[in-house]
Amino acid sequence: MTSPSSNLNPYELLEVSSGFQFLTDQGKAYIVYTTEAEGYFPEGTLFAAHTLMFGFKPLRESQRSLEEITSPFQSSPQSRTNAFDPRISDTIVSFIQELFKDKRTVLLYVCDQADGRQGVRAKLFDSWFRQYRVKNIIKATIANSSTVYACMLFSSDNPYKAEIEDCLPEMIEKISDYLN
Repeated sequence: MTSPSSNLNPYELLEVSSGFQFLTDQGKAYIVYTTEAEGYFPEGTLFAAHTLMFGFKPLRESQRSLEEITSPFQSSPQSRTNAFDPRISDTIVSFIQELFKDKRTVLLYVCDQADGRQGVRAKLFDSWFRQYRVKNIIKATIANSSTVYACMLFSSDNPYKAEIEDCLPEMIEKISDYLN
């Protein structure tokens, strides 16, 4: 996202094997990660090689790898608080800004459905998109149902912009077919 980095106050990110971790002032640990998403597009799609699936989540003891448990970013017992922390969104936005330094980057995100709160997550991400006055980033909703919410983000300066936009109806149709 492209709001000026000087306005952000992100937490420090620590690189781990599964992505990047950060620890909030309240002692809660999060992981931010990307995975390759080339397989979501037809073979020969030029932008596919620059496509990443994006995600982040709080870490729980049961989800941690050995590397994560031994890292300096461990949630403290007091981390059960749900206090609003604007630095979390600053950290996520800062991470995404770094990814978009390469104008060819395309990000996919699907809101986690495990606990039925994907709609809440979608609204939160949408509010961040508006709050940070994202410029030069196009957000295309590819699924918006009660069960799945997914978006694609790409730069308006992406050299594959026309191809990306041409693929959107097919992606929306595939997901819609999957949901029905």
